[in-house]
Amino acid sequence: LIETLDYENVKKYVIQIQAKDEREFAENISFVNVTVEVLDVPDNVPAIRNSQFDIYINSNLGIGDIVYIVDACDIDSNTTLQYALSGLDRQYFDIDHFGIIRLSKEFGSQKEFSISVTVADDMAMTTSASFSFYIDSEEAFPAFKQLIEPKITVYENVTDYFIMQFETKNVSNGHRYSIAAGDCFEDFEMDSISGKLFVKHVDRERIPKFHLFIAVSDMNVTPMHTSYIEVIVEILDSNDNKPRFEQAVYKASLKENELKADALLRVTAFDDDLGSNARIHYSIIEGNIGDAFRIDPITGDLRNAIPLDRETIDKYRLIIEARDSGEPPLLDICIVEVSVLDENDNPPRFSKLLNVKISEGTNIGDVVFKIKTTDPDSNENSHNTYSIIAESQEKDIFVINPKTGYITLGKSLDRESQDRYRMKVVVNDGLFSVSTTLTITVTDVNDNAPIFSQPLYTFEIDRNNSSFDSIIGKVSAHDLDSGENSTIQFGISPESALFEVDPLTGEIMVLRSPISFDKSEFHIKVYASDNGVPPKSSVTNVRIVLCGSIGKVSARDLDSEESVEYLSRETIEVSARDLDTTESVENLSRETKENDDIHKISIMPVDHNSIMDSFEETSSGIAPTFRDKNVIFELSRRSKNSTIVGILPVDNTSSSSSSSRKPVFFIENNNFLRVLRESGEITLSNAIGANMNNTFSIEAIVKNSMLRHVPPSICQVQIMLNDYAPTPVFPEETYIVSLNETTSKELLRFNFIMPDDAEFEILSGNDGKLFCISKTGSLTLCGAPTQREHYYTLGLGILSNGYIRSQTTVEIHFTNAINTKFRIYPGNRMAWVRENISPGIRFLRLKPHLDDQQNSNFIFKIVDEEISEFFKIDENSGVLSTKQTFDREKRDAYLIPIAIHRNGITQPEVENITVFIDDVDDNPPEQSPIKVFVFSEGSEFFGDIDQLYPPDEDSINSGACSIADETSSLNVKFGESCAGVFESAPSGRHHIKLHYRENDLLIKYDMELLVTWLNETIIDNAILIEFLGTDRMAAEFLSRLRVSLQEMHLVVSSVLKNEMQLIRIAISILDRYGRVLPPLETKKIAEKFFSKKQNNFNIYDLKIYENALVKNCDSRSTEKGFITLRSKDTIWHSPSSCPRHKILKNQFNFGKTLKNSTIVNDIKTWNCGNETNCGSAFSTETPSLLKMILLCGSAILLFSLILVSLVLGILYIRRQARKDPSKTNNKHNVTDIHLVPTYEASANPKYYTVENYVNEHLYASKQGCLNEAYSQMSTASERSVASSLQSLQVALTLLLQGIA
Repeated sequence: LIETLDYENVKKYVIQIQAKDEREFAENISFVNVTVEVLDVPDNVPAIRNSQFDIYINSNLGIGDIVYIVDACDIDSNTTLQYALSGLDRQYFDIDHFGIIRLSKEFGSQKEFSISVTVADDMAMTTSASFSFYIDSEEAFPAFKQLIEPKITVYENVTDYFIMQFETKNVSNGHRYSIAAGDCFEDFEMDSISGKLFVKHVDRERIPKFHLFIAVSDMNVTPMHTSYIEVIVEILDSNDNKPRFEQAVYKASLKENELKADALLRVTAFDDDLGSNARIHYSIIEGNIGDAFRIDPITGDLRNAIPLDRETIDKYRLIIEARDSGEPPLLDICIVEVSVLDENDNPPRFSKLLNVKISEGTNIGDVVFKIKTTDPDSNENSHNTYSIIAESQEKDIFVINPKTGYITLGKSLDRESQDRYRMKVVVNDGLFSVSTTLTITVTDVNDNAPIFSQPLYTFEIDRNNSSFDSIIGKVSAHDLDSGENSTIQFGISPESALFEVDPLTGEIMVLRSPISFDKSEFHIKVYASDNGVPPKSSVTNVRIVLCGSIGKVSARDLDSEESVEYLSRETIEVSARDLDTTESVENLSRETKENDDIHKISIMPVDHNSIMDSFEETSSGIAPTFRDKNVIFELSRRSKNSTIVGILPVDNTSSSSSSSRKPVFFIENNNFLRVLRESGEITLSNAIGANMNNTFSIEAIVKNSMLRHVPPSICQVQIMLNDYAPTPVFPEETYIVSLNETTSKELLRFNFIMPDDAEFEILSGNDGKLFCISKTGSLTLCGAPTQREHYYTLGLGILSNGYIRSQTTVEIHFTNAINTKFRIYPGNRMAWVRENISPGIRFLRLKPHLDDQQNSNFIFKIVDEEISEFFKIDENSGVLSTKQTFDREKRDAYLIPIAIHRNGITQPEVENITVFIDDVDDNPPEQSPIKVFVFSEGSEFFGDIDQLYPPDEDSINSGACSIADETSSLNVKFGESCAGVFESAPSGRHHIKLHYRENDLLIKYDMELLVTWLNETIIDNAILIEFLGTDRMAAEFLSRLRVSLQEMHLVVSSVLKNEMQLIRIAISILDRYGRVLPPLETKKIAEKFFSKKQNNFNIYDLKIYENALVKNCDSRSTEKGFITLRSKDTIWHSPSSCPRHKILKNQFNFGKTLKNSTIVNDIKTWNCGNETNCGSAFSTETPSLLKMILLCGSAILLFSLILVSLVLGILYIRRQARKDPSKTNNKHNVTDIHLVPTYEASANPKYYTVENYVNEHLYASKQGCLNEAYSQMSTASERSVASSLQSLQVALTLLLQGIA
């Protein structure tokens, strides 16, 4: 309250209060009205309102006649006024409680009288007035005609209502009427000339009865001659007051499981009206979950109808309504809060699976684990105590605190003697006792240093044939520890300017051309360090000798990807061993000492055990497999080196973006072909001789290098040689072109002789059609570059009969002036570092490429101080290494800006290097639901969805999923990678209960599957969001955007990504009514979201395009496929290709669209009943408008036949009813038959009779569709067909109406 209230000025305040949240993209507002009634206190002095104090009185007055009326009022409410007389002539008069002065004694001979009137209220506040009376003859006073009924009734709340008219007998001098007293609040109005009395406004609850005194006075005479008459006006009640509860909120409590006979409480409401208007009935209108309570409608007594369970609902909030019996009825509500009191009726539960890992170096007395339990009962009934039941030999190893549940170590651990303990943990709350199994796994400590396979390594370099970056040898080491403690990193100490060792493989590379070496022998020390904390290391010596070529034999086991190399001039024995078995696969020997020829013996051990067949059935989604076991490629006998022979076709590759989970390809050693391990692309390594057979075969292998225990997939590759003209081959892997305003439109020309069946094609990077390449090999600029794009990467290919024979990359840089630059290859701008790995790991070496091909020295420097805390770079070699240990769950990507100085040039160029943190399975899955959003181009989805395991901070899992509920309506099969194969999942929402097993761990969780049908309107209004990041980043972005949209819906129509981690996502947004937002509005929402949230995501190079179809679709993106993006607990499964816009052709169902729009995930999709979309959708799908007419007409005809059948059935029922009326009833009257309920958004079902169903659905709804199509007819024949169909439609309608 900010100021004093005055009841007489304002009696009631109605205050509207607004509540508004502060959401980011759309705000919610709610209002409530608060009524404040001001209570009156008697704080005003009574007032006498008479204006005449000198008054003529009739000389013929008798005892008790009215002499004068004092009009006194008090504006305070509920105040009674008391009147008193005083003065010299007090004895002649009396005054009553209405202020009427009557004659109490004969006048006698006295002609003038003086009195004083005092008026007092209940608070003894008084006011006074003096009056003088003068005697005059009776003829001078006007007289009222006798009233037929001096008492009248009027209903309250009427306004300007005529009551009655007063008349006088003698009107010689003229007269006027007035209300002398009884109308303090001016509820009545008197016409002073005609004598008509009107009601202005009366309220029975304020004044139920009025005593009005009407005065008639002569005019133009002072003092006036006045006569009085009394009228009683009784106010009748109207139902204008709603019931009011005594309290706004009632509170009660009740013990659970108790059914009381007595009432919990009584709610009471009162009504100021009378009679039936004040008769109140009570009812519960909200909050009565499970009909747990009932209320007496007359007394308001509230009781519980059933025993209550506090663990299910601990508090009820009931809304009670009090409704009167007036017409119309009025009501009020109150809130009753019932608290359910607890009893100990529930056993305690363990809050999670008891599975813990501890280090064998844990000290005695250290806390190993804390048992956490939950008890649905309250704290008073959940005093839990804990105990352990273990085998006798394990009894004292672990000790539990009975009150807190903390488990501590009682004896020292030895992982080598026992690495796992299982015991039973018991919890008791005083009434219930529950137990579960606790599994404790002992993990390794780093107590062993790596061991090199040799104390001294000797490698030789061919001074003449070795070049920069050549691999001269490899060191190897192993560690007796397990896990990360056995992961080894290699390095050279001290660092060498001439040699470098790969930190992961141990391969030693030369950093300069050996021709420039001034010594013939070098000695370096290579150390091997594990990832333990603290790390342990060992050192070996490496001797490097410069010489010419000598014999070399190498053997490689493809399971381990490790080479065993021998340098010798003696008899060489080479054996290779498959790590899956203990037997040697092959043993070869060759005598080489009599000549200096180089003999190469390659061994590719492959086991063909039956384990392969069983694996293929259970490893879907984990290990890649060949699509075909036999592959045939054709190749010209005259093909040049580096010609692409073909690409090995693989299915079931992992969808993870981690580099360690990509498939790796190998082929049998031969003299002509090689394979790119990452892509499976087979290229020609040596020219094919003329004497080569027309057909030869090799064996190919693909496997996941991360799963070494899994056998690889094998196929036979058959090469068929022909004598056709060979296709040319790009001589360079990468071309760099600088373009400025002075450069001609031709950027690059390839002067190749092309066969008739060969052609050039831009394979990638030309989304905006900015570049063109001619048949002669001229790459030109055929569009205007945007100011935002300064750098383009094109993928060019030479195709022969549709097969790619050669590929290259063209980097195009737009500059302001001609200058010489250097660039970093795209593949050199990205690297992966595993989380939890120890600092100091070297993971990438930058290799700048010069435009002018000149020799240069470079200096490298990280220019971001924050990033410098995580990474460092060698300023001379450009080798990047880590400075900290990384946690992928906290941050999974880093963008490193590196300034590169060339020679003495002072102005550096900055290149951004993206480092992704690779995942390690270091977090357990959680027992909570997952949500899967699937976006399908049809009304149902069928196919496989990866990564359906329970919520997990990690992106790696090794468990298996299965359906827990066999009654599920969806048919789903799972592989071991939790990849679900759905035979059919209709559009809408589905719930599935699943199990996840990993070793001894079992998790039960729910999956909510939401399948959305991508219609044409959604796709055409999509925007494109492009950024550099990982799948996990993209999924996290989509999940947070969906949450921020509140009641709107997010639809992902396609997802594209490439090997450089460039992700493009096409999204649309639908409002709460299912309408698709325009692209510009969607783009604004996305931009606003990123402006506030971008710092929360590790995404880079963000771009948002308004038109997703132009940017995300080209001729090569039509192959059907899906991409799965997963965050911790949300999965997005979207098409990876450009949508084909076949929604209507494949999914149109006329019968459904007649009823209403199809609902998909609570989103209203397009249908023909929407006239706005009907014509445009048909014109998009059908090449001929005649097709559209025929489709609409056929559907109408089919629907009409269905209705005719229904009507004939109804007529049959009526005829049977006439034969035997006892067998039917009024329900079968044809005009009352309910055909079909139709549902609209936020509405109850409404039913149609035969007649109005035909009128509204068959004629009205489809008339707009036909009219739209008819208006687009271009030929007379098409218009004729349309007119005929319209006539047929009207005829059918009239026929059906007549039958009805």
